[in-house]
Amino acid sequence: MSTPTSNRKVKPPCEVFFDELDAFAEASGSKFMIIRGIEDECKNVDESELTTEQVEYHRYVMITKERGDFMELYRKKMILDFQAESHILMYGPFFSAYTVFSEHKCLLHDLKRKSLVQKFNLLFAFTYIILMYHCWLIDIEDGEGVVAMIKDLAKRWKALLKKTDEELGIDTKYTRPGIVVLLHNFKTRVEAAEHYGDENIAFNFQ
Repeated sequence: MSTPTSNRKVKPPCEVFFDELDAFAEASGSKFMIIRGIEDECKNVDESELTTEQVEYHRYVMITKERGDFMELYRKKMILDFQAESHILMYGPFFSAYTVFSEHKCLLHDLKRKSLVQKFNLLFAFTYIILMYHCWLIDIEDGEGVVAMIKDLAKRWKALLKKTDEELGIDTKYTRPGIVVLLHNFKTRVEAAEHYGDENIAFNFQ
């Protein structure tokens, strides 16, 4: 006797991917943030028609409560309250390379007293915010300062990424590959910036 054919509709790859993403975030008690999407490469994408390969191009980072709190902390510390709700920030006296340098010094102090998990969350929050609001790179007068800061961030990321996911309090499926893409994006952004030091900016995090 032949087996009856199932009438169950097969879910497209995109739906399967996001169902799994939602379930993972719910199970871990986290939110998630997109780092890279196929929409960045292809305009007017119909999600239902995405191939498995295109879906797997997406990268996300899980945002735990502490990770999210640190992101909000740095956003508010580096941006005045009246601009803090805006995703579009203009370079000026309220937000400049000096603001970033000042907070980087505070970051170095804070990292000394933190666990590996907290160090990861702090470094992620700082890096993400200065990448998101990258207008500070427009006019850098202290070229040596920015080179030193970028080198320091690269060194710290390189050391952290040698730790296991368990030690860093991150997941292997989403956050680890998502962080690597975020850092590649940061590398591209800062290395393309104009600067006035004697050295080229190099964010060698790997």
